[in-house]
Amino acid sequence: METEFTPWLSLGGGMMIGASAVLLMATNGRIAGISGLTSKLFARDSDGEARGIAALFVLGLLLATPLWLFVSGGWPQQWVPSNPLLMGLAGLLVGFGATYG
Repeated sequence: METEFTPWLSLGGGMMIGASAVLLMATNGRIAGISGLTSKLFARDSDGEARGIAALFVLGLLLATPLWLFVSGGWPQQWVPSNPLLMGLAGLLVGFGATYG
């Protein structure tokens, strides 16, 4: 399997992720972690502002794929040599471990 190494695109994407994390920390004093934000979204004792920020963050993650498909016109070429069910389970376990571990 041959992959295309794109250092400038990777650097740009990493810089945008880093800038958004710094912006969230600087403006709201919160860390941009998907596990923590998702738990705040469903926690009963979260205040309205924390729940709103968490909802917008998760909504942005969910809308990123349709936006990508609209802008680019299709799915990127990829090959994952694994079972998607096991990968989803692994992601849930990582989130559980990051929250409670």
